[in-house]
Amino acid sequence: MKKLSAISLAHIKAAQKARWAKIKAKNTAKLEVLPPVKSAFNALLKTGNDAATAKQLNKLFAEAQNGMRRVVSLGLFAWEVKETQLKHGEFGAWLAQHCPKLATVTDDGRPRPSRALQGYMELTKSVLESCGVPTIEKYLETVAKFANDANLKPGQFLLLPEKKVPETLTEMREKICSLVDGKTQRSLFMEFKQCDEDDPTKRKLGRIKGQGGATAEQRATAQQLEAEERINERKLKAEEIANWLIEMSDDKGLGEIFGTPELAALDKAMETARGYIKHNGGGK
Repeated sequence: MKKLSAISLAHIKAAQKARWAKIKAKNTAKLEVLPPVKSAFNALLKTGNDAATAKQLNKLFAEAQNGMRRVVSLGLFAWEVKETQLKHGEFGAWLAQHCPKLATVTDDGRPRPSRALQGYMELTKSVLESCGVPTIEKYLETVAKFANDANLKPGQFLLLPEKKVPETLTEMREKICSLVDGKTQRSLFMEFKQCDEDDPTKRKLGRIKGQGGATAEQRATAQQLEAEERINERKLKAEEIANWLIEMSDDKGLGEIFGTPELAALDKAMETARGYIKHNGGGK
C-alpha cells in the first residue's frame, strides 16, 4: 500500500474541514434567532405577595366544589387580584406565571384565565348585581375599608362565622347567602339566563331559547350534582354553627342570654340534633 504524501493529507484535511464547515453552517441556518423581548408571562402583584396570593387562589379554586359560597368567595378574590393588584391586561399573564393550572393560552399565544375560573368570576359578578351591587368596582370600594383586617381576605366574609363579619358587610353577606345557598352552579347560572334583560327581577317562563330537552341520563346527572351541592352546603353550615357554638360557649357569649326563650330554643335544637346524630351512629 502506497503511503500518502504530505500534500495528499493536506488536501484531505482541507476537504474534511470544508465539509464540516458546510454542515455547521447548514445546521446553524435552521436556528431562528429572535431579538430579546420582554416575556409576556412576566407580571407581578403591586403588593409583591405573589406566592401567598397564588397559594390562596389555588386553595379557593380547589374548594370551589364544596358549595356556592366558596365559588363566590373564589370569584371575589380573583376579581380583587385582577382589578387592584395588576395593571390592565396582566391577569392572564400573572396566572400563567404563578397559577398555571388556572390559565390557558389562546391560539395567538396570549395567556388568559382558564374557562373554569372565568366562569366562576362571571357568575360572581352576576351574583353581586342580583344583590344590589352594580359593579365589581363598587364591591371593591366597600371591602377596601377592611384592607388592614388580617382575618378578612377578599371574599372571606362569606366563610367566616357571623360574629366575625363586619357590620358593613353583614347585609351583603345575607343577600348573597340567601341567593346562592342550596343551589348548584348550573341552577344559579340558569336563573340568571332566564332573567329579563330589562328587568332583572322578572323571570322568563319556560325554556331558554335554543335549549333542548335533557335526556334521562342528563337529568339524573343534574339531580346527583344538585344533591352533592346540597350536602356540601349543609356541611358548610354545620361547620359554621359548630365554630359559632365553640366561640360563644362562655360567660361573654351564651352566658349573656341565660334565661331567655332564645337560649332555651337553642338548647332544645341542640338536644334534638344530638339525639338524631346518636341514633344514626354518631355522625360517622
